[in-house]
Amino acid sequence: MSKDSLVEKYKKVFAGEEPIIRAGVPLKASSSDRSQIKFWNGGAFTRQIVPELDEFLSERTSATILDYGCGPAQHLYINVKMDKTGKGYTTYSRYRTKIQTYYCYDPGLPEYEKKPPVGWIFDCIISADVLEHIYEQDIPATLQELYNYQNKDGLAILSISAMPSYNGCMFADGTDPHVTIKPLDWWLDKIDKVYVDKKYVVVYDMPKPGGDFDNKREFITIIRKN
Repeated sequence: MSKDSLVEKYKKVFAGEEPIIRAGVPLKASSSDRSQIKFWNGGAFTRQIVPELDEFLSERTSATILDYGCGPAQHLYINVKMDKTGKGYTTYSRYRTKIQTYYCYDPGLPEYEKKPPVGWIFDCIISADVLEHIYEQDIPATLQELYNYQNKDGLAILSISAMPSYNGCMFADGTDPHVTIKPLDWWLDKIDKVYVDKKYVVVYDMPKPGGDFDNKREFITIIRKN
């Protein structure tokens, strides 16, 4: 499957044209109410992104944010008003007055498929459990794109899963949406080759020995300023 065909799968899933199989049950999205999409529930953001984002915002008087691969993002930007360019203002967290621009990008959703204009840069790049949904051969180019959007003194917060999708979630053809599952060192090597002079945080979600997705997981946080 190519990158474009994978994006088309997500478009069909979020439009309600194709189901996602979760715990053996076919589920279809409601295109009229994206908040009801329960395939990927935003838990990666609340558990893995929020602590790092809060710390980052606590040290700044203002910030611009790009959520790269936002999906429905219902947990992230509730009560945000977005204009046609994708720019908006968030009421999220106690730092809401500091966030000047909050940009959602996801090629699988028509309302967010427009990338930020060339030349735009952001203080913080968020990528919550996105990279494992991208084919291995496309990872370097994706990381380069994140790097290009990031301000010189900004921060990328990348959460990456080392496990199959939650609750046996898969496309209708049996494909696991987590198409790139790699060890932490593999990811750090790929990121370091691109992030030669910018700061990033990786929160790596992996099972403990004998653990499962819900009960025995551990998060390894790596902070690097290259």
